[in-house]
Amino acid sequence: MRDALNDDADTPRYVETVPRRGYRFVAPVTVLSSEAAAQPAEILAPVAGVGIRNTATPRVLHHRFGRPISIGALIDHYIERELPGRRHSTQQSHSSTLKRWILPRWGDRSLEEVKPVAVEEWLRSLTLAPKTKVNLRSLFHLIYEHARRWELTDRNPIDLVRQRGGRRCIPRVLTPSEIRLLLAQLVEPYRAMVLVAACLGLRVSEIMGLQWQDFNWEDLAVFIRRGVVNGRSGVPKLRPPKSRCRSIFGSPVLYKNCGNARCTKAFKTGSSRTKLADHLDNRTSCTAI
Repeated sequence: MRDALNDDADTPRYVETVPRRGYRFVAPVTVLSSEAAAQPAEILAPVAGVGIRNTATPRVLHHRFGRPISIGALIDHYIERELPGRRHSTQQSHSSTLKRWILPRWGDRSLEEVKPVAVEEWLRSLTLAPKTKVNLRSLFHLIYEHARRWELTDRNPIDLVRQRGGRRCIPRVLTPSEIRLLLAQLVEPYRAMVLVAACLGLRVSEIMGLQWQDFNWEDLAVFIRRGVVNGRSGVPKLRPPKSRCRSIFGSPVLYKNCGNARCTKAFKTGSSRTKLADHLDNRTSCTAI
């Protein structure tokens, strides 16, 4: 708020800090006539620098931050200011979820109008998996935290929104014999990918980012240094603190099969730095794999 008003904490003109209490406005207040109040553009000019469009439907709201900010304007601000600093996969996921679910239902509402019970009823009405609803709630909560960080509001109603997670059904786990039958039907490089997934439990993005140089053939370990999502390479999702990668140890059978796969025609092109994703047909998607 101080940045928007071009104010100084040491010599405040508009906002003053009250120790252990919060903040208060110290600027002089002038009572306007009804004609002047009908044209608030000049009054709101000092806060125009915050860079958020006010797309909310005009309402008579006593907003302590000067004007009502809509959820749609807040989402635009989040996408512009914060989303670019996140992972590419997170950018795509958040952008898609915001535009498909949150923006159509809440975009024209002001920050002060969103109530916990209304959000709970909205989530309950959606025919989505519980885990997806939890993700929706988490992203909505993140948007409000973004607003609090920029001092656009002092409340987060999503704190009080209840949404249970959990799966609708228990995932089916393949038995070793079923995995062997599956491997017998696959050709390289897909056979190697399924074998690594079954033995090490890696994410698809981590498997797609593997290079032969990541395999330590002597210690029977593989180093997870990168992940590939939608053709873009980045750091893996999970890694030890202050470390560039994490290592996973496998069985001799796994490394023997990987060594045999490396000699096949599917892997003869490229170098030890060529990612597994580069060996795939361009028409093959990560989702299909």
